[in-house]
Amino acid sequence: MSKFKNPGQVKNRTNILPGLDVRGEGGYIVVSPSLHASGKRYEWELSSRPLEVPLSDMPEWLLRMIVEPVQDKPARKPDNYWVKIIQGVGEGERNMSAASLAGYLLGHGITAPIAYELMLLWNERNDPPESIEVIETTFHSILKRDLKRLKGRRRA
Repeated sequence: MSKFKNPGQVKNRTNILPGLDVRGEGGYIVVSPSLHASGKRYEWELSSRPLEVPLSDMPEWLLRMIVEPVQDKPARKPDNYWVKIIQGVGEGERNMSAASLAGYLLGHGITAPIAYELMLLWNERNDPPESIEVIETTFHSILKRDLKRLKGRRRA
Protein backbone atom coordinates (compact mmCIF):
# COMPACT_ATOMS: atom_id res chain seq x y z
CA MET A 1 0.00 0.00 0.00
CA SER A 2 1.44 3.38 -1.01
CA LYS A 3 0.51 6.61 0.72
CA PHE A 4 0.78 10.08 -0.77
CA LYS A 5 -0.15 13.62 0.26
CA ASN A 6 -3.60 14.59 -1.01
CA PRO A 7 -3.16 17.68 -3.19
CA GLY A 8 -6.81 18.54 -2.48
CA GLN A 9 -8.61 17.27 -5.56
CA VAL A 10 -8.56 13.55 -4.87
CA LYS A 11 -11.84 11.84 -3.98
CA ASN A 12 -12.57 8.21 -3.17
CA ARG A 13 -12.43 5.92 -6.23
CA THR A 14 -12.28 2.18 -6.69
CA ASN A 15 -11.14 -0.04 -9.55
CA ILE A 16 -9.15 2.67 -11.31
CA LEU A 17 -7.05 -0.29 -12.45
CA PRO A 18 -7.29 -3.82 -11.10
CA GLY A 19 -6.23 -3.59 -7.44
CA LEU A 20 -5.95 0.22 -7.46
CA ASP A 21 -8.33 2.02 -5.10
CA VAL A 22 -7.95 5.53 -3.70
CA ARG A 23 -9.11 6.99 -0.41
CA GLY A 24 -9.20 10.77 -0.51
CA GLU A 25 -11.59 13.46 0.70
CA GLY A 26 -14.13 11.91 3.07
CA GLY A 27 -12.58 8.44 2.88
CA TYR A 28 -11.25 6.35 5.68
CA ILE A 29 -9.09 3.31 6.23
CA VAL A 30 -8.77 1.05 9.26
CA VAL A 31 -5.35 1.39 10.90
CA SER A 32 -3.48 0.82 14.12
CA PRO A 33 -4.57 0.54 16.91
CA SER A 34 -8.02 -0.54 15.58
CA LEU A 35 -9.26 -3.97 16.59
CA HIS A 36 -9.64 -6.62 13.86
CA ALA A 37 -12.57 -9.08 13.96
CA SER A 38 -10.04 -11.78 14.90
CA GLY A 39 -9.36 -9.97 18.19
CA LYS A 40 -5.87 -8.82 17.16
CA ARG A 41 -4.97 -5.16 16.70
CA TYR A 42 -3.85 -3.67 13.41
CA GLU A 43 -0.18 -2.66 13.39
CA TRP A 44 1.81 -0.36 11.16
CA GLU A 45 4.36 -1.90 8.83
CA LEU A 46 7.76 -0.51 9.80
CA SER A 47 8.08 1.56 6.60
CA SER A 48 4.57 3.03 6.99
CA ARG A 49 4.53 4.63 10.44
CA PRO A 50 2.81 7.97 9.70
CA LEU A 51 4.42 9.91 12.54
CA GLU A 52 7.91 8.76 11.55
CA VAL A 53 7.78 8.49 7.74
CA PRO A 54 6.64 11.64 5.87
CA LEU A 55 4.11 11.29 3.07
CA SER A 56 5.48 11.70 -0.46
CA ASP A 57 4.00 13.92 -3.15
CA MET A 58 1.72 12.00 -5.49
CA PRO A 59 3.32 11.35 -8.90
CA GLU A 60 1.76 13.50 -11.63
CA TRP A 61 0.85 10.49 -13.80
CA LEU A 62 -1.08 8.93 -10.90
CA LEU A 63 -2.86 12.17 -10.07
CA ARG A 64 -4.00 12.53 -13.70
CA MET A 65 -5.22 8.92 -13.75
CA ILE A 66 -7.22 9.45 -10.55
CA VAL A 67 -8.63 12.92 -11.21
CA GLU A 68 -9.23 13.10 -14.96
CA PRO A 69 -12.30 11.28 -16.25
CA VAL A 70 -11.70 8.62 -18.88
CA GLN A 71 -12.76 10.16 -22.20
CA ASP A 72 -13.26 7.03 -24.24
CA LYS A 73 -15.14 4.92 -21.70
CA PRO A 74 -18.13 3.32 -23.44
CA ALA A 75 -21.59 3.42 -21.90
CA ARG A 76 -22.29 0.58 -19.50
CA LYS A 77 -24.42 -2.18 -20.97
CA PRO A 78 -27.59 -3.10 -19.05
CA ASP A 79 -27.66 -6.29 -16.98
CA ASN A 80 -30.13 -7.98 -19.33
CA TYR A 81 -27.53 -7.70 -22.12
CA TRP A 82 -25.11 -9.82 -20.05
CA VAL A 83 -27.84 -12.25 -18.95
CA LYS A 84 -28.69 -12.92 -22.60
CA ILE A 85 -25.04 -13.51 -23.48
CA ILE A 86 -24.22 -15.85 -20.58
CA GLN A 87 -27.25 -18.00 -21.41
CA GLY A 88 -25.61 -18.71 -24.76
CA VAL A 89 -26.19 -17.20 -28.17
CA GLY A 90 -26.83 -18.51 -31.64
CA GLU A 91 -24.95 -18.41 -34.89
CA GLY A 92 -24.40 -14.84 -36.03
CA GLU A 93 -24.10 -13.53 -32.46
CA ARG A 94 -21.21 -15.62 -31.16
CA ASN A 95 -18.22 -13.55 -32.26
CA MET A 96 -19.58 -10.18 -31.12
CA SER A 97 -20.77 -11.73 -27.85
CA ALA A 98 -17.37 -13.39 -27.31
CA ALA A 99 -15.61 -10.06 -27.81
CA SER A 100 -18.01 -8.33 -25.41
CA LEU A 101 -17.67 -11.03 -22.78
CA ALA A 102 -13.87 -11.08 -23.03
CA GLY A 103 -13.75 -7.29 -22.65
CA TYR A 104 -16.10 -7.44 -19.68
CA LEU A 105 -14.10 -10.11 -17.86
CA LEU A 106 -10.71 -8.52 -18.51
CA GLY A 107 -12.04 -5.05 -17.74
CA HIS A 108 -13.22 -6.26 -14.36
CA GLY A 109 -9.79 -7.54 -13.38
CA ILE A 110 -10.30 -11.24 -14.11
CA THR A 111 -6.87 -12.64 -14.96
CA ALA A 112 -6.40 -13.71 -18.57
CA PRO A 113 -6.09 -17.49 -17.95
CA ILE A 114 -9.27 -17.56 -15.86
CA ALA A 115 -11.15 -15.29 -18.28
CA TYR A 116 -10.16 -17.57 -21.16
CA GLU A 117 -11.39 -20.69 -19.33
CA LEU A 118 -14.68 -18.91 -18.58
CA MET A 119 -14.98 -18.08 -22.28
CA LEU A 120 -14.55 -21.75 -23.17
CA LEU A 121 -17.22 -22.77 -20.65
CA TRP A 122 -19.55 -20.05 -21.95
CA ASN A 123 -19.01 -21.25 -25.51
CA GLU A 124 -20.47 -24.66 -24.61
CA ARG A 125 -23.83 -22.92 -24.05
CA ASN A 126 -23.89 -21.46 -27.54
CA ASP A 127 -26.08 -23.09 -30.19
CA PRO A 128 -24.00 -24.23 -31.94
CA PRO A 129 -20.74 -23.62 -30.07
CA GLU A 130 -18.12 -21.59 -31.92
CA SER A 131 -14.84 -23.30 -32.81
CA ILE A 132 -12.16 -23.15 -30.11
CA GLU A 133 -9.86 -21.47 -32.64
CA VAL A 134 -12.29 -18.58 -33.19
CA ILE A 135 -12.86 -18.15 -29.42
CA GLU A 136 -9.09 -18.13 -28.88
CA THR A 137 -8.47 -15.62 -31.68
CA THR A 138 -11.24 -13.32 -30.45
CA PHE A 139 -10.05 -13.55 -26.84
CA HIS A 140 -6.43 -12.80 -27.75
CA SER A 141 -7.52 -9.83 -29.86
CA ILE A 142 -9.43 -8.33 -26.93
CA LEU A 143 -6.59 -9.17 -24.51
CA LYS A 144 -4.08 -7.41 -26.77
CA ARG A 145 -6.33 -4.32 -26.95
CA ASP A 146 -6.80 -4.34 -23.17
CA LEU A 147 -3.05 -4.62 -22.54
CA LYS A 148 -2.41 -1.68 -24.90
CA ARG A 149 -5.01 0.38 -23.06
CA LEU A 150 -3.47 -0.42 -19.66
CA LYS A 151 0.05 0.26 -20.93
CA GLY A 152 -1.06 3.64 -22.28
CA ARG A 153 -2.66 4.59 -18.97
CA ARG A 154 0.56 3.83 -17.08
CA ARG A 155 2.58 6.12 -19.38
CA ALA A 156 0.18 9.05 -19.08
